[in-house]
Amino acid sequence: ARLTDGRGHRERTQREAAVTSVVAGLDLGVPVPTPLSEPVTADGVTGVLVSRVAGEPRSASHWSDVRHGMVQLLDRLRAVHRDGATAALPPVRSWCGGASWPALVREQLAPRLPPSARSTAARVVADVLEAEAEADACLVHGDLGLHNVLWPDAGDDAGLTGLIDVDHAAWADPAVDVAPLVGAFGVQQLAADVEPDLLHRAMVHRATLSLQVAAAAELAGRTALRDHALATVARRVAEGTLYEPHGLRPHRRP
Repeated sequence: ARLTDGRGHRERTQREAAVTSVVAGLDLGVPVPTPLSEPVTADGVTGVLVSRVAGEPRSASHWSDVRHGMVQLLDRLRAVHRDGATAALPPVRSWCGGASWPALVREQLAPRLPPSARSTAARVVADVLEAEAEADACLVHGDLGLHNVLWPDAGDDAGLTGLIDVDHAAWADPAVDVAPLVGAFGVQQLAADVEPDLLHRAMVHRATLSLQVAAAAELAGRTALRDHALATVARRVAEGTLYEPHGLRPHRRP
């Protein structure tokens, strides 16, 4: 049972269940949850039943520990054909405001950041919009951290057993899914498996991930989560790790 509370919980659950149904109907070669009920609302909470997917998340400090499965998964997502089902997916970042996300960052979130980080927040949002406008879009998971990828309990070489929390899926820049991997492993570990332009855009996207979390929290009225996400943005700006955990920055085009 997936339960959602906060402002707009029923609308969010309905959107997420619809997205999950679309992804469950695709041939990804890896199991994903399937909604088993319509959303039900009671006592300020909306819930929906979904099928269970076997396996466990795997933590990894080095890309080589998960490389085979993750590269295969990224390839499978990019191989999905555009059709009526995927065309019905909501726009990228609908979970954190969609087309309203830049204005939400500029008008409601940036003023809550330290002065030294405010202009940076506005700039990285603009950079994402520019970068993804040039990309060849494909199916993206939308939150492709290791916590949403399931593996067998044992056996490093065994394939993936599941892909969960697919409710942020969209037809968008594939860099959306590489960005969390940049945050987890750094650019140098990924460089042999991700083409340079895609890796560049992934760094640009990675700079906005906490701003996306902050926006979603603001929309849901979750002030503690919003403030935590904004504190992460401010810390990364101060440390120089906004784009990449080791301080690397995307190349600037002439």
